[in-house]
Amino acid sequence: MKYGRIIIAMLIIAMLSAMVGYASAQDDDAEDPAPPIEESEEAGEIEDGIIVDEVQEIEEPAPPAPEEIAETYTVQRGDTLFRIAQRFNMTTAELARLNNITNASLIFAGQVLQVSASAEPPTPPPDEPRVHIVQRGDILARIAATYNTTVSAILAANNIPNPNVIFVGQRLVIPAPDAEEVTEVVDEAPEEDATDIEPIDVVEEEAVIDEIAEVPQTLPAASFGYGVEVYFDEQDAAQLVGQLEQTPMTWVRVRVDWRVVEPERDQYQFDGLDAIVSTLQQAGVDILFTITNAPAWARTSPDENGPPDDLNDFFRFVETVVERYTGQISAYQIWDEPNLRRNWNCERRMCDTDYLFMLGESFTVIRNADPDAQIISAGLAPTRFNDRVNAVDDRLYMETLLSRGLGTVVDGIGIHPGGEANPPDAECCEAGVGIDSHYENEVFYFRENLTAYRALIERFGYPDVPLWVTKFGWGTGEDTTPPANPNQPHFSVNYTSLTEQAVYIPRAFELGQELGYIGPMFLHNFNGCAITEAGGLPELCFFSLIGPNGQPRPAFTAVQGITPAAVSP
Repeated sequence: MKYGRIIIAMLIIAMLSAMVGYASAQDDDAEDPAPPIEESEEAGEIEDGIIVDEVQEIEEPAPPAPEEIAETYTVQRGDTLFRIAQRFNMTTAELARLNNITNASLIFAGQVLQVSASAEPPTPPPDEPRVHIVQRGDILARIAATYNTTVSAILAANNIPNPNVIFVGQRLVIPAPDAEEVTEVVDEAPEEDATDIEPIDVVEEEAVIDEIAEVPQTLPAASFGYGVEVYFDEQDAAQLVGQLEQTPMTWVRVRVDWRVVEPERDQYQFDGLDAIVSTLQQAGVDILFTITNAPAWARTSPDENGPPDDLNDFFRFVETVVERYTGQISAYQIWDEPNLRRNWNCERRMCDTDYLFMLGESFTVIRNADPDAQIISAGLAPTRFNDRVNAVDDRLYMETLLSRGLGTVVDGIGIHPGGEANPPDAECCEAGVGIDSHYENEVFYFRENLTAYRALIERFGYPDVPLWVTKFGWGTGEDTTPPANPNQPHFSVNYTSLTEQAVYIPRAFELGQELGYIGPMFLHNFNGCAITEAGGLPELCFFSLIGPNGQPRPAFTAVQGITPAAVSP
């Protein structure tokens, strides 16, 4: 009995102790989160002074599932290979190679692209003929690349005798791609087509140009064109166009100065540009708009010219311009000579703004607003000055752009091949009679600049992208006041006579057409002396077809005599 009372007392004490411990635990939980519970390895193990007869298993939360990495991407309307590559942290060359894309500028909405090496190859299209309606600017080579077939297959399926002659609205039957045939075309040039060249592998971003292709690929003759830059500032547009119609020019380059058209945010002054476009439209010429020079309100730097602080301001302006002139402008060029500080100035040094990003986004804006318009990259000033404060070597600048996918966001690559006082066909580096400077480097030679740029775009895998010569010419100081100091810009005009200017310009046009990979060529310039007289740059007059007295120079007469050569198919 005594022992029974003792046992009962002990049980009561134990129960009270347990209740007190439980209450204490509840108070602790209200202030601090409980420490993580560790499961015992065996039942009956002592934890925190309490005997545990059975361990309760506590389910820990499952670890988060690893983030899935997309392996394929379906192309959306407005996409470019450049933007898709950026989205998936790839280079354009890598993405093109992964998807066997031979023409990186041609992708279509709904196309499935691999964006990871582990992805299954995209499902091939059904083996049945498709129909393509020829659009303005189409060529058979690009159509074939779009549908992963060959030019010869399209020719055979449509009974086309001349591969250089197709017309807008024509219905082309596109045969189903033959994997073996397409592979053969990619891997080696077909024997029956003498204009094809052996394909060049796409190189990685760190590649360096160390070879020059010996055999250029010939582009369709329709891509070449005669053009000139015309200044309409305070000029009679109708009178200028009347003079222009006396020449074989079918293209006109018009500088669209953003700071003039939108001097204040959202305050547009289109009257002058409207009149220019209307006059040129009536004359039936194609128009190239070169959009450049941010207004003061869009820039922090007050010096010279340069891009805006916020590129979205530029994209908005481009969209406004394209929507206003949809169907009237044949091509748009994004900026002018961004490898010079005077055109790309940020606080008295070269801006860090990414030109290729500016171009790539503009490509999308323009393509969405006016699918028929062509997009051309900025021509680069030919220079070997490379301090990256005042200028960047144009060849190095172009290599960088090409390695990052330039050929995928343009329809043509703009270039400005200098000639200084050297004839168009001259080769570096012998001084002509009476020439004491501007002969020592290949940058001073017109033809060598053309072939060097062509070698670059072939090396980086864009042989079907034409070079647009958006500025070329030979200046003369014979009938005006030339620079007196050899260190001044354009001193070489001292070496070129009016007669030589008249000889060189027609030959340059002829040479461009002979080479076979040149698109429109724009002579610099038509009427620059009038702008110089009005306070513009003196250099504009050196290169003008109309002299300082308002009369045509001999070069004008020489250009009048150009007879566009027929190009054999």
